Amino acid sequence: IITAPSERVLAGTTRAILLQLMGEARLPVQLRCPRLDEITQASEAFITGSIKGVVPVVAVGELPVGSGAVGPVTARVAELLRDNLIRWTE
Repeated sequence: IITAPSERVLAGTTRAILLQLMGEARLPVQLRCPRLDEITQASEAFITGSIKGVVPVVAVGELPVGSGAVGPVTARVAELLRDNLIRWTE
């Protein structure tokens, strides 16, 4: 998983929660800006937000990302958020 460092993106609450959960789940995360060629070669991609949670990205403009379907890492990250959200809402 590659994500831009906090000084380059909106350091939102959902993103912070997911970074913690991905660390706890031992999912490898690189804090750096993804290169454009990596985006078009990625097997999957997602964005996060406080309202929608984890949103799969299946295309960037006209270019499909991976197979154009939700990938297993995106599904796992969404599951982590869904299963652990109660920790931050109590």
